[in-house]
Amino acid sequence: MSNLASNESSASASNVAASGIAQSILHRQTVHTCEASQHRLGLNQPLQNSLLLNVSDVKQKVLLLKANAQAAKVNIDFTLQQYAYGSSKPAKRTIPSSRVTFATVDLATSAFKQLALKARGPYDSTLTLSGLSNTALDVMFDWHRIKYCTVLTNTTVNMIKEQKYLAAPATMETLYGKLKQDRMLSDKDVSAKTPRITLHMFLYVPEEPEDDDVQEFSLSEVEKIPNSVT
Repeated sequence: MSNLASNESSASASNVAASGIAQSILHRQTVHTCEASQHRLGLNQPLQNSLLLNVSDVKQKVLLLKANAQAAKVNIDFTLQQYAYGSSKPAKRTIPSSRVTFATVDLATSAFKQLALKARGPYDSTLTLSGLSNTALDVMFDWHRIKYCTVLTNTTVNMIKEQKYLAAPATMETLYGKLKQDRMLSDKDVSAKTPRITLHMFLYVPEEPEDDDVQEFSLSEVEKIPNSVT
């Protein structure tokens, strides 16, 4: 009997020890699993933060590029008004308004030469303005003959003087800056996202020569352009 009790006691002790070892192993496994999960989370967190930062940087760069692109150009919205030879009042004819865009680094003189050429497009497409010879049109659209006036309000315009604002080395950027500084731009032009200049372009019809001699009037008529715009 004593031997049987001793054996049972040893078996019970062994079972308790085995159970304790098993629990210890399970605990270590649980701890290891938690630590591994935390480790993986820790590894992923910097990656996620990095990705978020990269996306944010890209968005900021895109916005900056868009802002620079808008600031790197100047829009000119223009309307044409034609004056008959010897008249101080514009002809009552409708000419569509148009827009031309220039880079801020463009020379102002070159830009306004192109502006005069491009302005002839909407003029030529207006059938009611037909009747002038090509020679007269060439003279009328000579960029030196055209008077360019900024539109401050519906009733107020300011003439852009060539020597003061357009002479080299003036660029479209410096032109816009000077016009803004001299308060020759409307509030809408100043507040536009892309720098904008709204112009009235006054065209003066030259006197048609009888013998088609261009030199007879092309030079003399330039001197007859009025200095003031009404």
